[in-house]
Formats: sequence, structure tokens, C-alpha cells
Amino acid sequence: MSKVCENSRSNSTIAGKPLENENLSTSNSFKKSKLSKLAHFAIRSTPPSVNPSTTIGPKESTSSTTGPFLFSGRHTVPNRKNTITDIGGHKSSQYSVSNLLPSRPSLVSPTSIQPSTSSKIGNNSSIDTKYHTLSYTLIVGTYWEKYDGFSAIGGEEISILTFNRKNNIKAPVRVGRIKNRLSLLDLLRYEINQLTLLPNPRILRTLEPLEDTKDALTIPCEHIYRTLDTMVIHDGITLLESKLGALQIIEGLIYLHNTAHILHGNLTPSAIYVTGNGLWKIGGFAFSVSANDANMYPCYPWTKKLSPDLQPDLDFLAPEYLEKDIQFVTNAADVFSFGVLICWIYTGGKRIIEAKNNLETYHIVVDQLDKCLASVGFEIEEPLLSQIRDVLSKDVSKRPTMQGLALSKHFKDPAASVLRQLDDLGQLFDPDQKSLFLKESLSKVLKDIPESIWFSRIVQRFNQSLIGVVEFYPAILKPLCVMLDKCESHNIKKLDIWFHRIFERIPLEVVEDIVLEYLPILYKKLGDKLIQEKCLDFIYINMSSSDECHIKVGLNACKKLSMIIPMGFIMEILIPILRGYGKYLDDNPTRQADFLSLIEDITTRCNDKELEIILPLTSIANSLHTIVVYAKARLVLSLCLNGAQRLKNHVIVTHDLLHPLNLGLGLMEMNDKYFSEILHAMAQLVEQLQWLKQMKTKKESKEGLLKVNGDSKEQSVSVVNLPKLIVSEAFTNDNRKMSFLSADGRLDDRFFRRFSKDSRSSIESECSYKLSKTSDISDDSYKLVEIGNRRKKSWLNSYNKQSTSFDQSNVPSPLLDSPTRSIRRGARSVRSGGRSRTGSPAYIDASVSNSPNRKDSGKPNIFTNLSHNLTCTLRNTFS
Repeated sequence: MSKVCENSRSNSTIAGKPLENENLSTSNSFKKSKLSKLAHFAIRSTPPSVNPSTTIGPKESTSSTTGPFLFSGRHTVPNRKNTITDIGGHKSSQYSVSNLLPSRPSLVSPTSIQPSTSSKIGNNSSIDTKYHTLSYTLIVGTYWEKYDGFSAIGGEEISILTFNRKNNIKAPVRVGRIKNRLSLLDLLRYEINQLTLLPNPRILRTLEPLEDTKDALTIPCEHIYRTLDTMVIHDGITLLESKLGALQIIEGLIYLHNTAHILHGNLTPSAIYVTGNGLWKIGGFAFSVSANDANMYPCYPWTKKLSPDLQPDLDFLAPEYLEKDIQFVTNAADVFSFGVLICWIYTGGKRIIEAKNNLETYHIVVDQLDKCLASVGFEIEEPLLSQIRDVLSKDVSKRPTMQGLALSKHFKDPAASVLRQLDDLGQLFDPDQKSLFLKESLSKVLKDIPESIWFSRIVQRFNQSLIGVVEFYPAILKPLCVMLDKCESHNIKKLDIWFHRIFERIPLEVVEDIVLEYLPILYKKLGDKLIQEKCLDFIYINMSSSDECHIKVGLNACKKLSMIIPMGFIMEILIPILRGYGKYLDDNPTRQADFLSLIEDITTRCNDKELEIILPLTSIANSLHTIVVYAKARLVLSLCLNGAQRLKNHVIVTHDLLHPLNLGLGLMEMNDKYFSEILHAMAQLVEQLQWLKQMKTKKESKEGLLKVNGDSKEQSVSVVNLPKLIVSEAFTNDNRKMSFLSADGRLDDRFFRRFSKDSRSSIESECSYKLSKTSDISDDSYKLVEIGNRRKKSWLNSYNKQSTSFDQSNVPSPLLDSPTRSIRRGARSVRSGGRSRTGSPAYIDASVSNSPNRKDSGKPNIFTNLSHNLTCTLRNTFS
């Protein structure tokens, strides 16, 4: 077997074409033999000396072997180079026991042996017939080479452990007889025999009996990811995983001590196997012993005369093993080893005892364990730290039992407890109990479990135990929805297949409460067309039902999706259904308020045409009740907040919106808060009506008649023919102003102060300034208007040379505001704190302006430029 593994490792880099059986050899002896499947396995780790021209490619025909799968993550085969990381973090390109166990004699590296291309397994090999697609990964348990593959029946992922006999270590001659010396091969053979006799979920499970050939020891077992010593360095362990793993080790030791009556004897990180499912299982039984009738376990002292590879790890050994004249120990020896292992786990791989196989150093460190615990105690929580002090006591009587450790407060974590039950889900036989656990208990603790464990452990358990078990799909939908709601976006794809499977096989009515709670998340985050169609069908079926409970569920579901549901579905499907809700809403203020709340959410996305279809639905909710009137007020405020210009139909504004609010003001039981909200909504509607009226008036005023001098024909003046002098205009209610383009094309700002002596301003600015300075506006404003008229005539007279005239007797001038409007603007200016151009030189007192000594400036101002533009435009237009 070892030669075959060497051959497969040499063929790990795949670059060429697939090699057919007939191309391997043309000799008759080869044709008569059967080609071993393992001889074609593509192994990833390849020594540098391998010739790539001799490698075998991926499977392309029935006679060639399938290439290695590319896995990633903890629960699949790691895709790593042929390196192993030692405790110090250094990497080596060859596998060596010394890399994992410093200060121990190094064994022969498997990669240093030249591969034998002629080796093969005989026809009776169970490896050949039962497993395929093997790929070498790494060394586990210090000495075992691990190959990952799949079983031929069922396709289950498995691991195969092999030990090459050439790596065997034997005891010195002086320790034992020459022909019967203790060897590493004997210890590994004993370890596997113990594993096959211990069927327990916390013990590493073997799949076949040990295959002992002249080349290697081979044992198929359940899929292994790593052992604990390499996983801590490679992946790291979270606190929750440490709790779960420690509990699983405790359960395994309780089984060994109380049921199997076996003392493990060498509880080290390399003896803890982490399976592909994330379970921690005990292995490494090379030094385990069975109890005698007195429940005592024989012990063998640790000696310098024997190689450390043939003895338990001194750093994890209980001190009673080293006492003189001690022949038997108790279960407390494993308790001490467990305490040292716990310290190693919680400190991220730091050994609390590091004797380096020296007995004197070991005794010194053991005598000072309290100080060692103080140095690493900050990394261990206090409830556990106090118990670890008792566990590591040299006094055997002070050490607690494994049952007592299992009851520690440190392990009473709801999340850890639920995950333990999930690991043992197969042992629950009551379907109702399983469903309740999955739906309620698991969903509640998900927020306390790291997201990485969701997918590495929980989803893995679903994949193992619940695929195809349709009766549990409703129960696992809720924890899946919780994970979907909280997980990162890149992890959503890991849940897609489960949601698609559930929505495809069960009707949504069965999980109505869960779907209603997580409907927006399901619809938006997954983006699955099947799920989106199911969600819309769920809404339609419930809203179109005659049952009032179903209608309520449908309205709630529609409200949750109101912002993302297609508008076509709303206008074509839902609106006709909502029009028939008169009976459902009749004399029920609560339902009418919910109905109006749905309308409010829908209208935030509608345009003016869609609003004319949807807003008349508010008349169905016709109860004169406080909550109904207030709901309509909120609807109005929402419409104004999201674009009041969409309300273009004055009939809908007055009849469907304003009239119900006006009636609601008469409700004496309405509190002040609701009353003020309703008044505010009515003010918004009145202002919208005023805006609609002004827009209509302005549209009509722009269609005037214009007479040209010397021609009795009246011509229509369109806004297209006039220069675009008015850049922006707001209507009367918010500090309205008009901006004009001056003759040189610049935008003139009424609020920009020019300090030039000859600057002039418009009549409107003069009135605003006057009003901002005094409260008596009647006389002064009239004088200012007269001044403005005289100045306007003088400006126009300066252009008499053009011989251009026009009649504006029937059309109000768009350039001059009426005195009333100027007064209104001045009053607003006074209220707003005098934001007009105070102190502007444009203001001229009436007595000064009437003085005969005053000279008008020849420099054109805003109105001269404006008149110039109008005159030139009209002359060019009608000449």
C-alpha cells in the first residue's frame, strides 16, 4: 500500500493527457494483471524531483482515473502544498514527525522515498473495490498519512490513513528482546484495534478492519479534516468552537471511563481528530489501558531509555506516572491531561508544560503550575480558570471528575447547548420534538453564534440529516430566514439551494407566519424567480380570498412589499381587487386605517396618472372616525412630501382628500396632536389648489393679442416668439421672486447690492425696501409707483428713433408688479426679518427724486436693458 501511495504522490501534478491502460505497458505480464485504481490517483503534493512528463491527467475515459477535486473550507479536503507547519509556525517542504513534535527523533519522510511505479494492490484489496478518487492531503495523528476520497457505494466522503512500514521505529536492543522489541508499528496496530472496539459518536469511527500488508498499515475511516494540533495553527478556533469541542471531549472521556472502562493515557492535541462535519473525536489510543477489577489502570513509567515516539507525550502526562513504585493510576490521570489540553486550546496552542522530554524540567514546571496558570489565566475565563486549578493539582483527590467538569458554568452557554443538540439530532426520534427544536430553539440562539459557524456547522447538519426529509422543511425555514437576514451578501449563495428546495416542495400556506415575517427579505435578497413568483402568488391568493383572515394576511404581505413589488402587478392585479373591499371595510375603522396605510405606501412610487387611479380608493374608507381621518391626513402629508406636483386633478384633491379632512375637524373627541396634523394637511391641499389655479391663469395669460403699428390685424403672441427673460419664478407663497437677464446676458440678482452711485433698481425692490423700513406704506408706495411710471416713460422715449410701438392696453405688463402685489411682498419682507436689499442706493426719497436739480444717469439699468431687449425682439419679429 505504501508503494502505491508513493507512486500516487509522484503522479500528483497533472499536466498531460489521460493515460490508458494499454499505453502503460505492452508486456504480457502487465496485461494479465489488473491495474490498481490507487496507482492513478492524482496527488496534489509532489516532490520537486518528479518528472512532470510521467504524470497522469484527469479522467477523460473509463480506463483513466478521475483527477482530484478542488475543495475549500474546513469541511472539505484542503488544497494545500506539500508543506506542514510546526508549532513555531515554520513551514517545511517535507513531511517529518519532528515538524509536529520538536525535540523528538525525526522519522523518514514519506516524500524522501523514491516512488516505485511497478507497485500495485492485489485483486483482494478492499481499497480498490470500495473507494476511489483518493488524494493525499497531510499527516494526522503525528504518523498517519491521510488520503481523502469517496466511497464507491453512496459517494460518501471518507479518509484513508496509511503508515509506511519503512517509517517504523523500534526500541533499542537493551530494552527488549531482539526478536520481540517494541516498535511504533505495534503501537499503531494496537491503536486501530482499540478504535474498532469503541463504537461511540465521540470516538473516531473506522469503516473497515485494519489492512496489514508487508508495505503498510491501512485503515479507512470517516472523513477527517485535521487533527487539533494543525487546525489551531492553520484555521484558529473561536471561543464557541472551543466550548463545543471541550464538551465533546468530556463526553468521550466519560464514555471511556464509565462505560468502556478504558484510560486513554495520551490525551494530546494530535489525538483529537476534527471531522469534516466539525465534530471533535478522540483517537490516538496507542497507550490506552483497560481497568482491572478494582477499577485501577496499570501504568508504565516514562523512561529516558526509550524513544519519546514510543511513549506518551511527557508534556501532557499526569505527575503520578513518574512517582516511584507506582503501578496503578486512576481516571484522574486523564483528568490532568484534559486540563493541560484545555489550557493548550484556550491559549491558542501554548503549552503550559514544555519539558522538551526532560524529566527534571518536567518536575520543576509541575511544581509551579499555579504561576504558569497566572501567566496565561487572562486568556481563560474565570469560572473555568478556578476549575482548571483543581484539575491540574498534584493531589489526585482534589481533581474533579469528568462529570463534574461537564456541569461547569463555563459550558452552560445557550448557543453551545443548542449546537450540541444539533450535532445529536439523529438521536432524537420524536418528529414533533425535532421540529420544535429546529424552529424555536435554534432560531433564538443564531444571533449569538458567529456567522462562520452557521455555514460550517449548522448548514452542514441540515445537509447531512434533512435533505429529502420534507416534513422538516417548515421547521428549518425559520432558522434559514434568520441566517438570510443577518448574513453577509457573499454568503447568500450558500443558502439559495435550500430556499429553492423548500419553496419548490411545500406550499406557502403551511409556513404562512414565517413567510409573512420575512417576505421582503425573501423577495429582495434571494432574487430567485421561483421564490418571487411564489411571493406574488401568496399575496394574490390571500387578497382575493373571501375569508377575512386571509384578506388581512394579504394586506399585511402587500404592505411589506409595497416598495419593491412591480407597479404592473399593483395596477393590473391589486387595484381591481381593492375596489371590491367595500364589504370588508364597512364600519370597521381599524381595517380602514390599515387599508389607508397600504394606499399611503403605494402612492410614494406613483406618478400623476397612477395617482388618479389609486386615490379614489380612499373613498371606500368612509368612516368618520378619528383614526380614519388621521390616516387620510397622513396620506396627504406623504403625498406632499414625495411630490405634491403629482396632484393635478382638482376634483380628486377636493372630493377624495380635502372633504373628508374638513368633516373630520368636527370630531370633538379628536386630540390636539391629530387635530394639528389634519389642519396642516388641509393647508397643504389648499396651497396645492391655489397652485393649480395660478398655473391655469398663467397659461391663459400667455396667450395674448398683439397689434402692430399701422396694421389693424391682431396677432397672437406666443411664448416661443418672446425672449426667454424670465429664468425662474416661484408662486406666491414662498418669498416669490423673479430673476431677469440683463442686456449683456448675465443673470441679474435682485438681492445683490451694487454700491455704484449711479445704480438703479426696479420698482419692486424700491417698494420692498420702503416696506422693510417703515410700517406706513400707503403714501410712500404710491409715490414710488408714480416715480417708476415717469422713469419708465423716459426710458421708452429714448428709443423713439426706432419708430416701433405696440399696444399693451389689454395685456397686463409682465415687467411691473401691481402696487398691491408689491405691498404684499413688502409685508412678507417685514415678517421675514428684512431680507430685502436694505440700505440699497436704489432707494430714493420722493422729495429728492422730484428735485429739478437731479440728473438722470445715462447708464442703463435693469429696466432699460429689458426694454431694449423687448423693443429689438418685437421689431425683428413683426418688421
